[in-house]
Formats: sequence, C-alpha cells, structure tokens
Amino acid sequence: NAAIRELLRQYNGSSARFTLSGTGFGGPQLGLFLPAVGAVERIITGFVGNQYPRVGPNTRVNRLIDSGMLEIDAWSLLTFIQRLKAAASGLEWTVTRSLTGSDVARGHEGVKHLDDITLVRALRPDVSFLDAVGADRDGNAVLSVPAGEGITGAAAARLGAIVTVERIVGREELRAASGVITLPGALVRAVCPVPGGAHPSGLFAPPPFTADAYAD
Repeated sequence: NAAIRELLRQYNGSSARFTLSGTGFGGPQLGLFLPAVGAVERIITGFVGNQYPRVGPNTRVNRLIDSGMLEIDAWSLLTFIQRLKAAASGLEWTVTRSLTGSDVARGHEGVKHLDDITLVRALRPDVSFLDAVGADRDGNAVLSVPAGEGITGAAAARLGAIVTVERIVGREELRAASGVITLPGALVRAVCPVPGGAHPSGLFAPPPFTADAYAD
C-alpha cells in the first residue's frame, strides 16, 4: 500500500497508463485506486472487486470496464502463479490443467491447446512491489504471511522487486530468525523504510520481529 500511495503521488493527473498484475485487486489494499484515477489501462488478475466488508463488484471499476477505459485480462489463480513461475524459471510457456474446458482460455493469445495439453504463456512483469516486515542492507527481506505470489513475482520480474519495509534490520538479526519467509536480496532492486506501510491492511510480524506501527 505504501508503494501504491507513492505511485498515486507521482502519476495522478499524468498521461501514464500502466498494466498491473496481481492475484487480486480489492479489499483493504489500495490497488483499485490507480485504475480509479485513470493511471491503468490493463489489469492481469484472477479477481477484481470489493473484498471488505463484503465480497462484490466495485462500481467505479465496472464503469471503467464498461466504458472501454480499462481492460481485464482474467486468469484462474493457479494459472496466474504458474505463469509467474514459468517466467522465474526462464521458460516462455508452461503446462497447466487449470483452464481445461474454461471460457477463460477461449481465443486467448496466452493459451495454447496441444491435443490434451494446455499451455500458458509466462508472465514477466517489469517490476514487482512488495511490503515486508524488515530487510537488511543487502536487501534480504522478511515477508509477512501469507506471502502470496511475493517471491515468485519478484523472481519473475525483469527488473526485480522494490520492497517497502517496517524497518532496516541487522544481518545478525536476520540470521538469528529461523523459519521466516525471506525474499533473497539478489531479487531486490530497492528497499524503502516505511513504518505502517501496509495500512489500512494489517501486517503479521513473525517472531522475533514486531510491527509497532500497527499497535494503535
């Protein structure tokens, strides 16, 4: 959410028209704000709409879709992740069974049918944005859970990941934390300390880390 706020500050009112990708856009996350201000022309995803306080369509986004100002490139959640994994592995296509018999695959240039095999094209974003609990100065970042497509998306991205974090942690502190989900620094292009950056979403900080900015 911190990264989205900065993109809004930089590009609201400009001529920029981005393509966004993510497993879902809605709920307490701010992903739908960028399309709402006209900064997005296409969304690659498995879900677009409201998640909180109840699941349903988002009226503003639906108007953009109906007017032709916003294109939705719809995928199942499984094939979305499989496409990222293919890109992270250096593949152009990968095999799936998720879209067999589905209208999603009909006429889609990113889907091929070979006999009883379905192939989907790799998804390779330019850059991936993540919010994390903390990171050391080498970019190794401790992720909150569930981590979703975070690591896979960073590995798939052509330019790597920009990570907003609650705080910079020491290397020894990071090494002492066992069992936490860590994004390798080799995949990170920049680390930006933003306490409370996930707000209005929550943030689970695995022990021994804390997220004091959310205490109130």
